Amino acid sequence: LDKVGQICTSLKQKAGEKDKALVYTITFEIPSTALRNAFRACATRPDMYYDSPSADQLGRVFETIAWELA
Repeated sequence: LDKVGQICTSLKQKAGEKDKALVYTITFEIPSTALRNAFRACATRPDMYYDSPSADQLGRVFETIAWELA
């Protein structure tokens, strides 16, 4: 849990305001609510966090991300 927070903080610090990095997070079958919340908090916005999407949903997630980055 601490490691996720450290990585997230480091990523956001390196990106800084200049680069306007967008952070998307996707978790799969993580039983820990605290860990899922850590990934949710790491995402730039709450709607950029995805929890255990099905194969079909995952395809749509990647399509959404691609459109937002285009």
